[in-house]
Amino acid sequence: MLRRDLLTGIGAAASLALLTSNRAQASTNCNVAKATQNRDVLIQIFLRGGADALNMCVPHADQGYAQLRREAGVFDVMIDNPLSVGDGYFGLHPKFAPLIDNGCWANGDLAIVMGAGDAGGRRSHFANEDRIEYANGQEKATDGGWMARYLRAASPVVVDPFARALALQPSAPSALFGSTSVVTTRRLNDLELNVDDPEAYAQAIRSLHEGADSPVEILGARTAEVVNDVACKDLAGVSHNGVRYPDSVLGDQLSEAAKVIKAVPEVELICLDYGGWDTHGDQLARQDALIGNLAESLAALYADLGAESGRANIANVTVMVQSEFGRRLRGNGSQGTDHGTGGLMMLLGGGVRGGIHAQNWSRSDGSLLGEMAHRGDLRVTTDYRSVLTQLLERRLGLDLGAADWETMFPRFGYQPSTLDLFEYRA
Repeated sequence: MLRRDLLTGIGAAASLALLTSNRAQASTNCNVAKATQNRDVLIQIFLRGGADALNMCVPHADQGYAQLRREAGVFDVMIDNPLSVGDGYFGLHPKFAPLIDNGCWANGDLAIVMGAGDAGGRRSHFANEDRIEYANGQEKATDGGWMARYLRAASPVVVDPFARALALQPSAPSALFGSTSVVTTRRLNDLELNVDDPEAYAQAIRSLHEGADSPVEILGARTAEVVNDVACKDLAGVSHNGVRYPDSVLGDQLSEAAKVIKAVPEVELICLDYGGWDTHGDQLARQDALIGNLAESLAALYADLGAESGRANIANVTVMVQSEFGRRLRGNGSQGTDHGTGGLMMLLGGGVRGGIHAQNWSRSDGSLLGEMAHRGDLRVTTDYRSVLTQLLERRLGLDLGAADWETMFPRFGYQPSTLDLFEYRA
């Protein structure tokens, strides 16, 4: 996205400047933080571009789907023999096989919510990304992003964390706008100082900016503190339990996320983008590659964390995958599909109640066309904020009164999904 590319140059510096500046001067000694085990670590993967849900979780038993997709040449012929899941009405795209083969689906640790999205949204990428990430029913930030509001509402899992949220990308997502505890970087190791004596260098920076009161001076002082804290984590020594992540940007991001979960106990939220889903043309081949990389990367993470214990075990991690909108049922003239409304959300983790979840869907031949809005879109039958509400309450332990839930999700409040998507944490 062009707007996000423009932010790349300032992403890391701006997010470091947002870190809290009221903590005591950091020591060059390493203190081992211990997180309370009362909530999941959340990894959000945002599929930028508008992922076609109907080609990911396919209602292959409905002849209306096959007919309309074949006419435009975007119906994947492999879906004639899809991955069989659930009651036989839906099938997963064959490229999701790694999540079947490794036991994730059989263990009930993978859920797909069909018809998820924002019913009041638009077909503009930027407008709907903002609506989804602000989660306030608007396209402008009235009180920052929903993740920033969560961090303000929930106490940290460690005392005096150097950062509670990590964006493994060039710029922080809108969901974290307004946060006071976020670091943006492709890899935490990139923040390490390449000098002969990093402790002396960090101390010199702190001394230079002692008593800082301007934003630039505060940035300098806080950068030194973050660099010191990151150097204490020994991320290079973290094992992946023999698991090999795909050689891709997403594979690298989830490999880094696994390291952070194991070695950086104060980080509670991890955000990463996976772009390329704006498939107006050549959708068959493009989605094959995109879904394949997504499935292989998630399967590697699942295997890696499945071999861990404590906070880093998959039982204490939730992965949430979503996009800004779905795509239309009818194909276009370029063997692709155009912007739509309803999409899907994928949920992965030990606290997930697996399966395909779809509200108001009869799962019979001909029912798909009944799910279409007047312009050929998949109707939104599950507001994505209801999924977030249930996630925050059941897995992240957020316990709020009615007024505070209204602050958390303005114009929505407390409306957890009627779908049973998550186990309650013990």
